Amino acid sequence: MIAPTSASLRAGMFRIALAGMVALLVSQGWSLPEAWPAYLAAGLAAIFGVLLIWGRPAILMREKLAHTALDSVLVGVLVAGTGGESSPFFLVYLLAALGVAWIETPARAVAAAAAVVGSYLLVVVAA
Repeated sequence: MIAPTSASLRAGMFRIALAGMVALLVSQGWSLPEAWPAYLAAGLAAIFGVLLIWGRPAILMREKLAHTALDSVLVGVLVAGTGGESSPFFLVYLLAALGVAWIETPARAVAAAAAVVGSYLLVVVAA
């Protein structure tokens, strides 16, 4: 286990707070049967935040690419579960895309950008 840093603690707490806010906003506009994928994405994002706080698994602590890829998948599920391209949560993709700026090597940055763009395209095509 890698000891959690203050940055991972902040990132974990931010993800938990964001997941709670998303769940609250989704509950205002959609019922559980309508938007179960969005609730699932919010729950998984909260679990991801807890894992970052605990410092487990170690790959989450050392690989920023894993953060961005997982964030883009969770945002894709959230957007797909709340109306696809007409979802009010489409702007949350910008938060996932910001993760690309923290990636150290160009090859991994390209892979992270491809994950964000690929998730976006899947949601648009599936809608």
